[in-house]
Parts: sequence; C-alpha cells; structure tokens
Amino acid sequence: MVQRGVQPADAREVVHRLAKYEDYFLESLLLPFKTQQIMPPEDELHATGPYVAEAFTMFLSVLLVG
Repeated sequence: MVQRGVQPADAREVVHRLAKYEDYFLESLLLPFKTQQIMPPEDELHATGPYVAEAFTMFLSVLLVG
C-alpha cells in the first residue's frame, strides 16, 4: 500500500482493521499483488516478434506432423 502512495501510518491502520475480516482481506489486498507478479513486464506484453515466430513454428509443425 505504501508503494501505491498511502502513508505508512494509514496503511498500518487499514491493514490492522481489514485483518479482522480474513476473507475480504485476502481478496482485496493479497490477490492483486499475486496476480501482478504473474503478469510479464509491460514491454514483453507489447513485443510480438517472438510470439509470431513461435506461432509460425507451431503451424509448420502441425502441417508436417498432421
């Protein structure tokens, strides 16, 4: 939360209060952080060159085998 611009004291207070409600706490605070770690970096999302080459290779493989 501090990295998102919330003051440290306010972040502690929010986390302390939300920790009483375990299900909501996990869904609202922890899951977004986990999904951010799964996503590739922004520059990789816009790079299509490697994906086009992989797709073309897969297409040729299917033609040869199938």
